Amino acid sequence: MRSPPGIAAVSDVHSPLYLEAYKRSLELTGLSKVDIVIFAGDMVERNMINALAPAEEATRKAFPGAEIVAVFGNDEFMEHEDEYRKQYPSIKWLDDELYNVEIRGYKLGIIGSRGAIDRPTYWQARYIPNIWEIYEERVEKIKSFLEDSTKENDITLLVTHYGSASCTLIGEPRKGWPGIYSRKVEELLKTYKPNAAIHGHAHKGRGYCKVSGVPVYNVAFPVNRRVVKIGYTISLLGFH
Repeated sequence: MRSPPGIAAVSDVHSPLYLEAYKRSLELTGLSKVDIVIFAGDMVERNMINALAPAEEATRKAFPGAEIVAVFGNDEFMEHEDEYRKQYPSIKWLDDELYNVEIRGYKLGIIGSRGAIDRPTYWQARYIPNIWEIYEERVEKIKSFLEDSTKENDITLLVTHYGSASCTLIGEPRKGWPGIYSRKVEELLKTYKPNAAIHGHAHKGRGYCKVSGVPVYNVAFPVNRRVVKIGYTISLLGFH
């Protein structure tokens, strides 16, 4: 049987905040056969764009030949997205997009988005007048991409910065959950059943759970203190 694509993921390094710890963890990672490394947002602290360079360099040294695919987090500010793309052109940036790629004979679809939350933060509600509409549109785009990718690809991964399941939030204060994840996105996992869902943002949550059989990974560095190898089930009759 063909070896499936090797996927690893991390988020919330908040470089330079956890940069040195991240670099040390990469020296001890022990992961092999990694084809794609996913940055699930907040790789820098408060839009410190230049701080991504040493994190990218360390990642490429640890995983030579692997492609880096990234989504933006809330600390990569929306109005500066083009600066990230310009300064880091070797990273595949996904912003409400479906990226289709073939690896080792498998068709892989990566859906990348900041994601959504059930309740905008006070700052968002005050300074982004259409924030509710933005989140609704993102959920609809994710739904559309899931419909397409699960039909067309052998493997579908949903990558968001904000949480995509409540079970990975355990450890976070319950009253804060609406500002961390989206119930609507979680319902999409139950309906479309991608091979895995990957998110960050929940610094005090759990690293792993399942939603209707779908593996969900919270890859926030403060939770795992390492890059996480992403697992998914392969069926002889297909992936879904």
